[in-house]
Amino acid sequence: MAVKLGFTIPQRGIFFGVGTWPQMLELAREADRNPRFDSVWVGDSVMAKPRPESTALLGALASATSRVRLGVGCMASFPLRDPIVFAYQWATLDLISAGRMQLAVCTGIVAGGVSAREGAVWSMKDTQRGNRMAENLAICRRLWSEREVNFEGKFRSFQGVTIEPRPVQQPCPIWIAANPAPQTGENCRRLDDGQSVSEIIRDLLAHDLAVSARGR
Repeated sequence: MAVKLGFTIPQRGIFFGVGTWPQMLELAREADRNPRFDSVWVGDSVMAKPRPESTALLGALASATSRVRLGVGCMASFPLRDPIVFAYQWATLDLISAGRMQLAVCTGIVAGGVSAREGAVWSMKDTQRGNRMAENLAICRRLWSEREVNFEGKFRSFQGVTIEPRPVQQPCPIWIAANPAPQTGENCRRLDDGQSVSEIIRDLLAHDLAVSARGR
């Protein structure tokens, strides 16, 4: 099994004086030049774990790199975002990056009531995040591939919506970076193209153990 490595930009460090954005961009350029890395990632959170906004940073990274795939390690704010605006933003990112975007979404639930306080600003309970994530994914999928989209959902409803540009990648790849409740998980498995974090870790650990056994 070929293991692909990604590099995460430590963007929260800007808040703590341990790095500057020009330094972060240079780290991305170094990863782009290094064949060991096939992707560069940023983090995401609005208020639960504050950091510079992810889609804005990805636009800068798209211009600073030319080879690596680009994505959000876990888009915790995805359930909070307006799916029409987000579909438009992500399609534009895929255009300017020449089809290198990798969307990885999650519920954004954080223990200790942190995500609950954040969600309250949008009148969103933690128990709604999984279903909102699934509905937003369904909306994005349709907007990225259809015209004059009509949608009737639990949280969003609209008629006759078309977005331009379309993503370069068709379909635009989506990963679920979460361990949702069983019902939500079934919804997401019908909508995503990747594996959950737990499955990836399990597979990598199995690979490492097999390599170690052969080396004994």
